[in-house]
Amino acid sequence: MIFRIPWGILFDRKGFKKTMTLALTLMGVFGLARGFAVDYVSLLITQFFLGTGLSGVIPAIPRLVSCWFPREKIGVGTGICLAGFPVGDFIALSFTPFLLAVVGGWRQIFLLPTLVGQLRDVSGTFLLSMLVLAIVSEGMLVLGLLLPETGRKGKTIAPQD
Repeated sequence: MIFRIPWGILFDRKGFKKTMTLALTLMGVFGLARGFAVDYVSLLITQFFLGTGLSGVIPAIPRLVSCWFPREKIGVGTGICLAGFPVGDFIALSFTPFLLAVVGGWRQIFLLPTLVGQLRDVSGTFLLSMLVLAIVSEGMLVLGLLLPETGRKGKTIAPQD
C-alpha cells in the first residue's frame, strides 16, 4: 500500500506504458521466484517485491477504466475493477486445494501463473494479459471478459502515453 503513491508519481512522470511494463515485469519475475524460494525468508522477500509490482497496478485503474468505459459509466467500471480483487481472491483460494492435488505442490502453484503469463506475453494481447494476471497470478479478478473490446471512439483500448 505504501508504494501506490510513488507508482502514481511514476505513471505521471514516465507514462503509462513504461510504468505498467515495469510493474508487470516485477510481478512476473518475483511471481516466478516464489516457486524457487528455499525458506520462509526468501518466500517473504519474493512476495514483497511481487507486491511492490502489484501496487503499481492500482494507480493505473482510473486510466484503464477511462479507456474501457464511456464517461457516464466510469464509476461502474471502477467499482467492477476494485470489487474484482476480493472476488478473485475468493475464487483462487477456492481452487487452490484442487490445483495442489493436480500440479503436485506449493512450488508448482507459484510457477503455474508464470508459465501462463509467458503464454500471455507471446499472444501480445493487453486484455488477455490483464485477465491472466487477474485470475491466475494473484487470484484477482478485473473482469476482463466483461470489458468492451473498444473504447469510446471504437479504437483499440490500450492506453496511449
